[in-house]
Amino acid sequence: MMRIAKIELVKYVRGFVILIIFFVLAETFFFSSRNVRSFFELGVFDFECFKVINYYFTGLIVSAIPLTIILTIPNEFSKGYALKLISNGVSRRAYCSSKFIFAVSLAILSTLLYIILIGLFLSIKKTAYFNSTVFINSIAFTFFISLFFFCITVSVALLTRNWYYSLIIYYGYSAIESFIVYQFGQKRPLINYLPFHLSTSVFQLQKSPLDFNDYLLVGSILICFCIVLISLSYFFFKRVDL
Repeated sequence: MMRIAKIELVKYVRGFVILIIFFVLAETFFFSSRNVRSFFELGVFDFECFKVINYYFTGLIVSAIPLTIILTIPNEFSKGYALKLISNGVSRRAYCSSKFIFAVSLAILSTLLYIILIGLFLSIKKTAYFNSTVFINSIAFTFFISLFFFCITVSVALLTRNWYYSLIIYYGYSAIESFIVYQFGQKRPLINYLPFHLSTSVFQLQKSPLDFNDYLLVGSILICFCIVLISLSYFFFKRVDL
């Protein structure tokens, strides 16, 4: 698994990928630093500080890294690299598995970037108070929410094998879901449990699970949505002509 992850990350790390991730991280730091007044004025890194940072860091998880995945995986099909691997004996199942191992690797990477970002804030000013409980929860949320979005993106990329269609499906669904939640979320509370909105709400600390049942509900919704899309992408990938 480690070997596959290394191979996939080597293929992934390119100039435009580094540029996109660096730009979004810099943007996150800039806008977050302007809105965490309690930290810069009092040295208090509390729940509200994490809420602000998580809000801006969502852009990396939901938009920036998925964009780089969409631009990377379909490229293997358009250049014939995927066909060459499968023709040389790599099974389609093994090829798909390598891409989801890649998604796990990126989830770990995004978690490390989150820790580095928090560390950067702490290196700027001495803290009088630091909410370690929220920090640990945010690290866990970063990994699992990242894994959810990256697995969804990989599934869409494998399903279409075309960056243009992948962009339309992924960002189109995201926009439609956001519109539905914005229009009907207050009148129909169940709409707030749509997967993209639910996951970002949890990460941004707008909807924090309170007990085991809450965690179980959130996890069940996201895992079921993910499993359905992964199964669908693999089902069609097995049967399509490359």
